[in-house]
Amino acid sequence: MNESHHQFRFFASFAVAGALVGALAGVSSPSSLRFAEERAPGAAYAIIGAAITAPSPFDEVVLTAGAAEVFDVSTGKTIFEKNADAQLPLASLTKIMTAVTALAIAPSYALVPLNNEQWPLKDLLSFSLAASSNEGAAAAAAVAGSFVSGGGDLSDNRNQFITAMNGESEKFGLTETYFLNETGLDESEGLAGGYGSAHDVARLISRAYLTHPELFDATTKQTSLFTKENGNKHEADNTNKIVTDIPLLRASKTGLTDLAGGNLAIVFDAGVGKPIAIAVLGSTEDERFEDVKTLVAATLQYLQKDDPK
Repeated sequence: MNESHHQFRFFASFAVAGALVGALAGVSSPSSLRFAEERAPGAAYAIIGAAITAPSPFDEVVLTAGAAEVFDVSTGKTIFEKNADAQLPLASLTKIMTAVTALAIAPSYALVPLNNEQWPLKDLLSFSLAASSNEGAAAAAAVAGSFVSGGGDLSDNRNQFITAMNGESEKFGLTETYFLNETGLDESEGLAGGYGSAHDVARLISRAYLTHPELFDATTKQTSLFTKENGNKHEADNTNKIVTDIPLLRASKTGLTDLAGGNLAIVFDAGVGKPIAIAVLGSTEDERFEDVKTLVAATLQYLQKDDPK
């Protein structure tokens, strides 16, 4: 079981007006936001930022997910957590780090051969994030890895890339996160393609969004079209089925494998200059969406209560 079964669909050549990547309206420039670190120690569930005795919208939250975190990107505070440090399979959430690493070691305009076409690296990464394409992620990793290996064979390029992914993870301080492949597919019945915690994932997607907001534009839409120079069009059907249910969604990534169950990570704007990251791990294929919607609603209520103006 995995979500990365989307195939490239080709359409007749025709002109497409407008840009695929829209400007992010109503939010402060991502580069102006800062990271800090403030967490509650110990307990499996924790609410940060209000008196312990004060009622909270999170008090009644019930999740299917084995682990979750709500993270205020602008302040660096954890608002809510459930088993947030538990190390769990990531499934296709791995592709967030694949995209970040590829753009860290290779130019965004590098051409990636795939199915007898040439894709600009950044376009292919955007497609792969939205459609959760294993094929696209693997091709991007191979080309990006060649910039590290100096043009070695495919296996060497891939190994160099995975090493670079783990290097980025260490650089970001993601202490529970490591990768065995670039797609997140299970390596075997008992070994996942990557592992991490809800705490780490919330910070990973936050950093990825702040650094490359345009990369995630396709992940906020139900469907996106990518037009090639030869006129062929590739449709990316978003694996996140609740993109229209989350107000001011800025970034999202799904994950689904036998070992991981259902995962979902998002960034949405809870107000002007108030991006919030949510990560849920170890849910089910359907309930991960309900878990995130529950946490979005609780977060909005929590922030409104904390700042009623």
